[in-house]
Amino acid sequence: MSDGSVINGFGTNGVITTQSGEITGVIGADLDHGYIYYGGFQNYSSANAFRLEKRTADGGNLVWATSPNSGNWANASQNVVSGPSNTYVDFALALDDNGFLYTGGETDGTSWYLEKRYASSSALVTAFDTDGIINGVSSGSAESIIIDSTNGYMYIGGYNGSNDFRVEKRRTRDGALCTAVNCGTQFGTIS
Repeated sequence: MSDGSVINGFGTNGVITTQSGEITGVIGADLDHGYIYYGGFQNYSSANAFRLEKRTADGGNLVWATSPNSGNWANASQNVVSGPSNTYVDFALALDDNGFLYTGGETDGTSWYLEKRYASSSALVTAFDTDGIINGVSSGSAESIIIDSTNGYMYIGGYNGSNDFRVEKRRTRDGALCTAVNCGTQFGTIS
């Protein structure tokens, strides 16, 4: 592998392809446990829709996937679960040390979008903003996520509707924005 050659045992001749119209925007890995995660979007009902998959790192076998059209997807027998529809794209993906997967992007090109899922099953963690999803808190897009598992925080970077930088600090347990009330000090203040 050090020479850059394709590993033929991964997918088909070293490559994984899925349905047409699917674009991968972000990749994450939990190589200690043997998995890769990737997300992006797929064309569904003439609109772009969120897509997230978990595969084995050694062979590229599908473990689970989210899709807005799970009942009609070619591999529906392989644990493809319904994901959000009309969500444009997944730009950010992070794993924490406790088995959770965080994704971020934008909905319909207009609103910030975050999710927290169980990495084992893809199920949404409902303690995170009551339904596992934070949507519409800002125009623009969430583009990157960093997890501080030790202290229980996540940092999300992206832009707002004016194309200005936007960085948020949130609690990982419930998704609450770090204000003085929620976290003891307000994120972004100068002391």
